Amino acid sequence: MPLPKEQLDFIKLDIDAASKTLKAMKDVIDDMRLAGMSIEKQQKRFDDLTDKIRSLRVFYERQATKSG
Repeated sequence: MPLPKEQLDFIKLDIDAASKTLKAMKDVIDDMRLAGMSIEKQQKRFDDLTDKIRSLRVFYERQATKSG
């Protein structure tokens, strides 16, 4: 059973906000790299969050398709 449209709208807003935050995080990580700082911990966290957002986006798309 698909989620209601209102719930899907909230999920879409969250995905969009998280994507913008990740873009800003990527900029900071890039600046740290250019400054010669260690970024292993930040890069791992960034990669994990990117995977979670990708999974949420797939879930959203599947639910949106089901709800027609």
